Amino acid sequence: MSVARSPYASAAARWPLVARSGELDAVAAGLSDRRCRAVILHGRAGVGKTRLAEECLDRALGVGHPGGRAVASAAAAAIPLGAVAHLLPGKPVADDPVAAFARAVVTLQTGQGTRRYVLLVDDLHLLDTTSATLISQLLQTDHLFLIATVREGEPRTAAVSSLDSGDRVRRLSLGHLGPGDVEALLEHVLGGPVEGQTLQMLSEASGGNLLYLRELVLGAMSAGTLNAYNGVSRLTELPVGTGALADLIDVRLCSAGPEERDALEILALTGPLELRLAEAQIPSATLERLETRGLVQVRTDGGRHSIDLAHPLHGQVLRRRIPGLRRRRLLLAQSQLLESSGCRRRGDPLRVATWRLEATGAADPALLLRAASLARYAFDYQHAARLARAALAQEESFQACLLLGETLYELGEFEESDAVLQRAGTLAKSDKERLLGVLQRVKNLFWGTLRIPEALDVNTRARESLTSPGARDALNVSEATVKAFGGAPHPALELLEGLDDMDPRSQVMGALARTAALAEVGRTAEALDLSERAYRAHAEVTDLVAVSHPSSQLISRVYALCEAGRLDDAVAVAERGYRDAVADRAPIPQAWLALNLGRSHHLAGRAASARRWYAEAAQISAVHHFTAQRRLSVAGLALAESLLGDVDAADCALSELSDLTTAGWVRPDARVAPAWRMAAAGDLTSAREVLRDAAADARGQGLWTMEAQLLSEIARLGDPAGTVDRLAELAELCDGAFVRARAEHAAALADRDPHGLAEVTCHLEDMGAHLTAAEAAAASAAAHRRLGDFRSANAMSVRARKLAAQCEGARTPGLAWLDSAMPLTGRQQEIALLAAGGLTSKEIAAHLVLSIRTVDNHLQRAYAKLGVTSRAELAGALEMPPPDSS
Repeated sequence: MSVARSPYASAAARWPLVARSGELDAVAAGLSDRRCRAVILHGRAGVGKTRLAEECLDRALGVGHPGGRAVASAAAAAIPLGAVAHLLPGKPVADDPVAAFARAVVTLQTGQGTRRYVLLVDDLHLLDTTSATLISQLLQTDHLFLIATVREGEPRTAAVSSLDSGDRVRRLSLGHLGPGDVEALLEHVLGGPVEGQTLQMLSEASGGNLLYLRELVLGAMSAGTLNAYNGVSRLTELPVGTGALADLIDVRLCSAGPEERDALEILALTGPLELRLAEAQIPSATLERLETRGLVQVRTDGGRHSIDLAHPLHGQVLRRRIPGLRRRRLLLAQSQLLESSGCRRRGDPLRVATWRLEATGAADPALLLRAASLARYAFDYQHAARLARAALAQEESFQACLLLGETLYELGEFEESDAVLQRAGTLAKSDKERLLGVLQRVKNLFWGTLRIPEALDVNTRARESLTSPGARDALNVSEATVKAFGGAPHPALELLEGLDDMDPRSQVMGALARTAALAEVGRTAEALDLSERAYRAHAEVTDLVAVSHPSSQLISRVYALCEAGRLDDAVAVAERGYRDAVADRAPIPQAWLALNLGRSHHLAGRAASARRWYAEAAQISAVHHFTAQRRLSVAGLALAESLLGDVDAADCALSELSDLTTAGWVRPDARVAPAWRMAAAGDLTSAREVLRDAAADARGQGLWTMEAQLLSEIARLGDPAGTVDRLAELAELCDGAFVRARAEHAAALADRDPHGLAEVTCHLEDMGAHLTAAEAAAASAAAHRRLGDFRSANAMSVRARKLAAQCEGARTPGLAWLDSAMPLTGRQQEIALLAAGGLTSKEIAAHLVLSIRTVDNHLQRAYAKLGVTSRAELAGALEMPPPDSS
């Protein structure tokens, strides 16, 4: 009977080592150096000292060294030789050190030849004095090599300290894991990529402590708060860890006396506290003791000193243990102390408002609004929404409604945001307030609720009543944004004439729309120049209402870089923006940049990487109700699955997509996904029809770079001749290298020009478009073979295979017969693919409007070229999934 396994079953097993290759090499070098007698691993609890030491011992045993492990513990330390008695032959001889030494030497000399006996002592600081003395003596014989761990800050006997010193002892200090190491470890343990916010939460909560990280993951698994969507793991709430982790932290904290516990509770509630404020209420001696024991740490930032708990999980455990009335008293005392000091730092009002709100459920409305604004400008939307709600509950105002409406938009609560913003409109007392309310509401209606006609109507009515030049510019930018991203780039560009003369807010927000529109009409050089300037300027205006996160400027820049044929640069820019959005917990740009990473990898031909990023974008979009981003992400996911040959997964994604296409705008390029699913099943004719309709829509909307991509897909799927003329026109209209390469590719395919195909292979490879380059190389090989130039054909086949090897398992019709002795014609290819997909000759004939005899003749020629004898062998020859899997 089979047993269902959790996708995270391996998380409870022994975790792998990451970021410790240098330490492993150092221990191996010490073992091979007869002058070295010991390697001691130092570090704080939980950094992975034991795991590393065990791996070192396992490797030593694996290459033939004899070895064993001593058990050092507080209990064993009370018994002489208690740690090593089990390693000695015969009865215990604790009362006769000489006999113990003699017996131990006998044990060591049973090793193989000159190989030393490797002894692992975990927690060397707990070793009893007799065992430490014996090990010290044995080290002098050169028959023993010691690997030991020591926890930093623990007291040790003189005998133990002697093992950790000397010229022949090497000390290695182990630190906590960095964010990159945590990511690599979690991807291995969880069996796939981890969503960015989840990775950040686990990295911050664990502080890079391996033990804490493991317990956090196991706790989330047990609570059901760690889930996977298309292989991407995500936490649904902040991690709390296991009961064992809480007990472990409690043990660490329980030794604190009353004064020390008071200090720890204050820091747990307040977070980092200015040192002067801490010293005003906590004795310096108490703080010094806590610092010495590693429970608090002092940080310096620009000449300011603050003190905080040494580990974030300590605060989590402490906060859960503080009774309600005591929590209230401590928070109010801290807010009074900070207010009496004058609230000197910019963020002080935010802290005071937060503490008072948590203590009493209320605070001064003006203070709450100021705090909400500070939280919003720091992109802490959750906190800002809570503060704005509290302010609104006490006193209704335009500012409170606007702040709440904006933060709800950023958090994906679009319907509630619209209701709040409508209320803000009724409370506005000036044209400036009315304008700000309209700008945010139009943004929410367009991107959030997808009510595009209503968004344009709200904008138009505002233009009629708000006639100042600044208001007119801002409303033009607002309308242009709707049109640029809604499929009308040319009218958007007309609205954005004179952008450089507008106020700073209109300039940066207008640049978002203008960059997108320029990229869509093929003016990529202008788009890249503008986006670079706008990104720098955006950072200067983030404290203005209704201004998005600065990484938003990079979304259109990535699109423009792709069309400019700079795919590696596009990935690098998208990764930079994605990291910034994750760090600031800004879900909207995170979703868009994950989507752009998926598209960039897809265009580069890296199908598995594209699937990974499309899956994350779809996941974030679903959680935050970003329907527009979700449509594009799910379409991309279906496309990637089709390229990888997983038709069942592609069908699941397309089914999800069909539920998302009933309202709002749908980009023509979203139809690439169903077309490639048809191609994966061998139905190239239907795939091309879908793409032709999409290309016609893109042309009608003036989306020229998108039209070029769609026409290129048609050429790749067997009809280059029908795309050549229009692609040539687009290459004249657009300045991007990718459009030109697509036009050259289609022309060379249509002409079956082996040299032209070889040349375009170079162009595509230089841009990083490896999958399309591989197809061009394969077509060049086929054209050379057709002309009888088998030397050139073989060379291009080798090149095609090398390029295809970089595409992470992508399968396309252009690569399907790369290994065949003779190339198939376009018609033979199409009929062979349909037959491999399970269609009968009669069904194929009806679908392609051919006679059954013609179909059978084409199939027989295809069999001969592919080296097969039946339909059953076609799928394997064409590298397609068998018919029953589709």
